[in-house]
Amino acid sequence: MDSIRSLVERVESEGRTLTVYDPVNEAVVDRLRDYFGPQRVTVSVAESRGEHAPANFAVLHDDGDVVAASDLDDVDSVIAFEAGIVSDPDFDRDSYPAVLEHDDTTTFTSFNKRNMIIASREVEVAAHTVGRGELRVGFQSLSKMDDQWRVYTQLADSGLDVHVYGLPDWEKPRNELNLAFHTDDVSEVRESWFVVYDGDGQDSRKIALIAHEQDDGTFHGFWTYDPGVVDEFLDYVHAGGLGA
Repeated sequence: MDSIRSLVERVESEGRTLTVYDPVNEAVVDRLRDYFGPQRVTVSVAESRGEHAPANFAVLHDDGDVVAASDLDDVDSVIAFEAGIVSDPDFDRDSYPAVLEHDDTTTFTSFNKRNMIIASREVEVAAHTVGRGELRVGFQSLSKMDDQWRVYTQLADSGLDVHVYGLPDWEKPRNELNLAFHTDDVSEVRESWFVVYDGDGQDSRKIALIAHEQDDGTFHGFWTYDPGVVDEFLDYVHAGGLGA
């Protein structure tokens, strides 16, 4: 990557395709499109070939390669549960169909500040739960830390190595928190919002929220559990992409 904006644009363009073969219920296809739309997955319908070919199943493709396949009813039951269409107190979240287990990145196009704070919490909670590793965050200007003072007090005391990027317009004394502040006036920092956790070196724990601000003041970006994307961003930061 050569900028946060270029990373967002590339991730958004790297979509997958979910092909639904011979669906018994066409309404399921509509639910799949609603569910997968924000996750860069295009849903298409096709007919199975061959007299004994299976029907009512879904195949996830990435650049033409098969990633996973699942029974369509199994996929729909999970989507219906998560959407609140059905209620199943015995539902086992570890039993996701394979095509859903490979869903590791979600994009968004018009998040406001409140949306961004809520989305940031997922990364912050994940980092706090582990209590080790590196957390890199940027909220454009340090004054946005006012709304998150309590959260970052807890993060600072958790044992994490926390680095905060932003313009130095914060009135609270920064030395009250055990954080590393980076206050260079870098255009990317002014235009971006990111919360990125390195998982303490474990790929399964890596998570990131990365976005850039649009002309109307909303944010366009993604959150991801893809360790390759997390590592790429952190390599960019460590190489000085966002200043010292």
